[in-house]
Amino acid sequence: LLFLIVTLYLYPLLQADFGCGSGSLLDSLLDYPTSLQSIIGVDISPKGLARAAKMLHSKLNKEAGNVKSATLYDGSILEFDSRLHDIDIGTCLEVIEHMEEDQACQFGEKVLSLFRPKLLIVSTPNFEYNTILQQSTPATQDEKSESQLPKFRNHDHKFEWTREQFNQWASNLAKRHSYSVEFSGVGGSGEVDPGFASQIAVFKREASSSEDKVVAEGSVEPYKVIWEWKKGDGEKKD
Repeated sequence: LLFLIVTLYLYPLLQADFGCGSGSLLDSLLDYPTSLQSIIGVDISPKGLARAAKMLHSKLNKEAGNVKSATLYDGSILEFDSRLHDIDIGTCLEVIEHMEEDQACQFGEKVLSLFRPKLLIVSTPNFEYNTILQQSTPATQDEKSESQLPKFRNHDHKFEWTREQFNQWASNLAKRHSYSVEFSGVGGSGEVDPGFASQIAVFKREASSSEDKVVAEGSVEPYKVIWEWKKGDGEKKD
């Protein structure tokens, strides 16, 4: 989280959280002084979005800081919505592993080629770190008889990447779409094996790119606004 806060000072106006769930990241960011003026959350879970709306409504009405507007969209992050084109910061934290692997790759292509955020932060579990987690969790007899390979951390995870797989995915993606990428993580240590518990890729859009000059004709707005808040006006629900 502190890593995100530092980043927000570099691109302070608009931040969108892809796969925002119940809004925990957006809520946490409001606890810190930033220059953010607009925050956006996108998710496909009605229950998660309802919880996010309740949480954000309570906090924004108490102390909004510099935030002037907040919007929650019901929509798939695999679809492009032109209202989120050229945002300052996009975040997608611990989300892609809940998709099929080909969908995660599709999201990467979509977000960097069409949404074109100035900065994109993606985090996902490091598969190699699962052995550390398993050491503190006694296995059942059935589990002991199964494969010794580490299992996914969550029953809903469709895949988990090793450091090499994540690095290759992010590096190739950045190269194709004129972004630079740096790697970090949280939990554990990047200095020794098996690395961080969760790995982070920070994509930064290069100053000049031919892709930035491509402007689609008309607007594409598949996302549905389910809640929005504007400073001085309060909230609006669909």
